[in-house]
Amino acid sequence: MPLECFYTLPYRVEEHRIFWQIKPRLKQNIDYLCQIVQPVDCLVNDPWEAAIARYLFEQFQQHPESEQLRTHWIAFLQRRCEILAKRILPLIDTDGNVGFQDLFMMASLAAIDPAKFFNNFDESRVQLRYWYPTFIRFTDIKLKHLLLPELRRITGNNMFGQSKLGLVARSSRTRVREALERSGYTKAQISQYLIAWQCFKEYSESVNLSVNTFRTENFKDIAYRYNELNETENSVSGSEIKTWLENIYEAIRRLSDPTRNYFWERFSSNFDRETNLLENIPFETSYAREMDETVNAFRQAIANLLNGLQEVKDKRILFLKYGLELKQGQVASEIGGINQSTISRYLQKLNKHILSQICDWVRQHLEIEPSCTGLAEIQAVLSQHYSEELDRFVKNSIRSLDEQSWEFLKLFYVVKKPLSDMGKMMQKTEEELRDSLKAMQQRLYSNTLAQIQAEFNLELQPEGAAIGTIPAIVETRLETILQYLH
Repeated sequence: MPLECFYTLPYRVEEHRIFWQIKPRLKQNIDYLCQIVQPVDCLVNDPWEAAIARYLFEQFQQHPESEQLRTHWIAFLQRRCEILAKRILPLIDTDGNVGFQDLFMMASLAAIDPAKFFNNFDESRVQLRYWYPTFIRFTDIKLKHLLLPELRRITGNNMFGQSKLGLVARSSRTRVREALERSGYTKAQISQYLIAWQCFKEYSESVNLSVNTFRTENFKDIAYRYNELNETENSVSGSEIKTWLENIYEAIRRLSDPTRNYFWERFSSNFDRETNLLENIPFETSYAREMDETVNAFRQAIANLLNGLQEVKDKRILFLKYGLELKQGQVASEIGGINQSTISRYLQKLNKHILSQICDWVRQHLEIEPSCTGLAEIQAVLSQHYSEELDRFVKNSIRSLDEQSWEFLKLFYVVKKPLSDMGKMMQKTEEELRDSLKAMQQRLYSNTLAQIQAEFNLELQPEGAAIGTIPAIVETRLETILQYLH
């Protein structure tokens, strides 16, 4: 994470994203620390970040009553809560009962008291070079364990709402093998279990039946297929197959949800050896990378799907509905020549097509049977896609301004400096600055609108609802984008 994690706090949490606000007092302190703290040689991309994190941690241990230090660590924890919520969200299936906002807010409860949260982090057991990556993994694992009981209570299941067989069915062969190896099974046992898993997958995909409703006869059929493939003379029964699948589930669960003590046990067992401590952290690092790659691939697949729509009208309707969040009647007015009922039929057809394509992608690339069932999933996917498109349009609009205008907007939107104070700095009247701000805003609105119309070959109605959304689209993004745009 960049240094921003120590001086930004969330000021608005939306369904799929968080808007972060720079706290000037915190940022000034971090800027000061960058001048007095020396970077350290560690296993992270930014040695400054690691050095400042360690310095802040040591200071916080000595002065836990410091409100400034406490706020620095609240900011850090909330950033980790955002990352954790994004990682966990794709893994749960709660019929829409739990979303990104809920996950973030539940995890953020731990950020209220950072002194208590970090109380049992024993830095004496970690070499300096490994301190920060170990500290981050400790934080992520502890946040996850604090979040899991509430998730399990809400879902009513031990594994984010997935049944034992459901989890086994949704796991890849590589995942199953890794779980069994980590659980200490022998090569012979792993070979048997993988054949049983393969037969289970083939059977579950060939019958029109949920794995959660499998009965004795279903496991007998799987055992029959297993005995056909197994080269040994020993045959197995349906009950044995069921037991093996349950053992696979337990292995996957242990891999995905290691106990709290397991984290330090893995470290202490190899602590005297000169090895990379990160290699001893089960699942977390490789899984995070795997998840990021999957998310990026999925986003690209959605972009290709929407860009590949043959009818220009289809692209316009989807953007107006899910990008600008217009009602069906307003979409009809913007398109022209069709009524609301026609828009409704268009959307039904498009939603069905997109859902079908998404499910095919999930089956092909994730090797699982998708649980998505309809409109709610489509809305979430398309809203996120078009939100990112709008981010891109606003970024391009900001980049079209000169450097002086950038600095002006940063002072107003990010630093939150009053126009009266800015006037004293720039030797201009408040009215002059207000006129300049209004001119910049209008240029951003017009530039963003022009990109939208060019992208979707769309001429919006001059007094229509769509054009009325442009100022809000720009204004709600300016602070966040200006913070990180270079």
